[in-house]
This record gives sequence, structure tokens and C-alpha cells, in this order.
Amino acid sequence: TKLASLNGGAGVSQGTLRITDTTGKTATLSVGSDIQTIGDVIDAIGHLGLSLTAKINDAGDGIALVDTAHGSGQIAVAEGNSSTGKDLHLLGTSTTQTINSVATQVLNGSTTYTITLDATTTLQDLVAKINDLGGGTRASIFNDGSSIKPFRFTLFNQRTGKAGELQIDSSQAGF
Repeated sequence: TKLASLNGGAGVSQGTLRITDTTGKTATLSVGSDIQTIGDVIDAIGHLGLSLTAKINDAGDGIALVDTAHGSGQIAVAEGNSSTGKDLHLLGTSTTQTINSVATQVLNGSTTYTITLDATTTLQDLVAKINDLGGGTRASIFNDGSSIKPFRFTLFNQRTGKAGELQIDSSQAGF
């Protein structure tokens, strides 16, 4: 997949990001004009000499950084001189997953956002959770003026055209 086609066609900014493995070793990834695809990014991460593996995540919608040293820390990605890490959805720290019966740190750069609702989640809470994601979609509530159930939930995509298509799975939400 070409980097230029990611993020609704906005692409991935050229620049740097810092990756830290679970042993505390840090390296800088530089994404320049020579890195054109997700495969190129994965290869470049593999050449940094860190104790992790870069691969396409299990959902197929991003890059996963998987710990190979099983050190005491977490995998972390921090922005360098641009928004490259954000554009690759890799900013943050890893979580623990069980892989082959071993607790393993994984940083999942998924482009899918999941919001968990419970019995106490209000409509205002849902709107806040969506808006706090920073995923290019905004939610709001409006009152249609009717006397029975006047409040409506709306989603607005901040991108136009095919790049702005949304796929929403509310099958577990009871809507």
C-alpha cells in the first residue's frame, strides 16, 4: 500500500519518529522520499537494530510492532520532527498480548477505532469519546424539537469523497 493513499488520501508526512524497544534501546526511523509503501516502512523498522518485529497487524489495517526481547519495558513510539508517527497510527505505548502462550508487548497501529459502551454511558459520553479519538470524525447531539425523544446523534466525517467513507459496526451496541 502506498503511503500517499493512507489517511483518506492525505498520506504520511515525511519526517522522523523515535521507537523504543522493551530493553530501552531507542532508534530513529526517517521516512523520506525513498520510503513509498507500508512494506518500505516495515523493512526500514527491521533495519533499525531494535528487539522487535514490524509487520502488518492481524486486522490488516496498520502496522504492529511486536516485542522479541521480552524486556521489562514497553515498546514506545514518539514523534520526531513531523507528524509521521501519528500518520502511521503508531504513537503511544504497547499493550501486553499473549502470543504462543508468552506475554508479549505489542504496539498496534490500527486505523480502526473501538469505543466501549456500558449501561452508564450517556449520549454525551459517547459524543465525547468519539470526538476525543482524533480520527477525523466528529459527533454531536441535536434537539429536533419533538416532545418525545427529541435528541439525535449525528456523525460528521471531516473528509469528503471516497476518502471520507465511514464504516460503523454498531451490532454490539443495541441500537
